[in-house]
This record gives sequence, C-alpha cells and structure tokens, in this order.
Amino acid sequence: MWILREKVNDILLILLFSSFLLILFTLPEINSYSFNEYIIGISIIFLLSLFILSKYGFKLWSITMIFFLIFSLIRDNMILLAPSLIFLCFPFYWESQKGKKYTKVLSEYGLYFKNKFSLLIYGIVGFFGIVFLVVLIGLVFYLFGLNDQQNVKEVVKSLPLISIPLAIILAPLAEEIFFRGFLYKKIGIWISAVIFALLHFSYGSIVEIAVAFAIALFLTYLFIKTKSLWPSIIAHSLFNLFALGVMWLL
Repeated sequence: MWILREKVNDILLILLFSSFLLILFTLPEINSYSFNEYIIGISIIFLLSLFILSKYGFKLWSITMIFFLIFSLIRDNMILLAPSLIFLCFPFYWESQKGKKYTKVLSEYGLYFKNKFSLLIYGIVGFFGIVFLVVLIGLVFYLFGLNDQQNVKEVVKSLPLISIPLAIILAPLAEEIFFRGFLYKKIGIWISAVIFALLHFSYGSIVEIAVAFAIALFLTYLFIKTKSLWPSIIAHSLFNLFALGVMWLL
C-alpha cells in the first residue's frame, strides 16, 4: 500500500506541474503579451523545471516534461482542463504530505456515498438556492444600471464544445474539492470565497464576480450543513448546466 501511495503521489505531482507549466506557457498567448513578457514566462518555466529536477529527480522531471509537451500539442483543449486538474490534484497531494491517507481525506470531504438520496435532495435544493441568489444579485445590479452579464455570454459562446462537459462534470467536482473541501478549512470561508470570485475576473463582469462570491459562501454553508461535498458538487453542476443552456439559447 505504501508503494502504491507513492506512485499515486508521483502521478499527482506530474499532473500538477505539467498543468501549471502549460498555464504559464499559454498565458502570454492568451493575454497577447509583448515578446519581453513572453521571455519572462519562459524563464519562469525554466526555473520551475530546475526546481522539479533538483527536488524530485530526473525521472519525475522527464515524465513531467513529456506530459507538458503532450499538453502543449493539444493546448487549445488542454488549457481548459489544466486548472481543474490542479484544483483536483493539489488538495490530495498536500494532505498526503501532511501524513493523511487518501481514504481519510475522502472521508473529511464527505466524498463517500452515504445517504445518497438525501445528498441528492440537498444538491437539488442547493441548485434552486443558487438560482435565487443569481436572480436577486442580477436584479440589484440591474436597478443600479450595472448589468454587464452580456460580457459573460460572449465569453461562454466563444468557448469550444469540449468546455461544456468540463463545465458540467469536471469543473464542479474539482472546484468544490479545492475551494470548499480544502481551501475553506485552511483560510476560512470569506477569503476562500473572495479567491473563488476573483477567478471569474476573466469574464469581464462585475456581476459575475459578485455572483461567484455569493455562490461560494452558499456552497460552503451547504458543505458545512451536510458534512459532504456531494450536495455542493450537484448544485454547482446543475447550475452550470442551467447557465450554459440559458446563455446558448437566449
């Protein structure tokens, strides 16, 4: 079991570093940075690869670089997947380094299927709670003439089709594990909610940031209430499905 755990740790590290390297490599292209800023990005990647080489050895460095190159070849799709991989892998690797077994982490996050029906009901109720919050916040901003959610719609419609299953399945799972299961316990409900909200800055919408902050608080409360991440994951997934449907159809 100890050998198996070490292998899993290596896999988590490889996915973490290769995904992080891909994000660093792609940022200049996404944000249309100048050549000098691009060189800075490449330099950071080089220094990080040296860190991997010195701390974890040539074998893990080599496999990480192979994964990074593969990810780079399919980066148009992979850049959507990379953040979720980081959110998904990091908590388990961090907790394992603190001496916790993966089974213990799964138990603390409430990721075992106990009381399946009640968790499903909480998730559905949570979805309607999110919809209520979104409508309420949208209405408040609309009354003050600050409704800029058209920006979100434009960004969503520009995304490739692969982003749909990622947004409905992987992103809710990864984000709930990282933000509600892991980060909330480390830095508290308010700061973790702020960080979650700021990650939505790229949509170019003040309303989106406010909505994301409120949703983060609500989903954390749902996790505290049920002692399981499944209701939060279900509610998050259903809302993403609902939001994508609304934006694509209207």
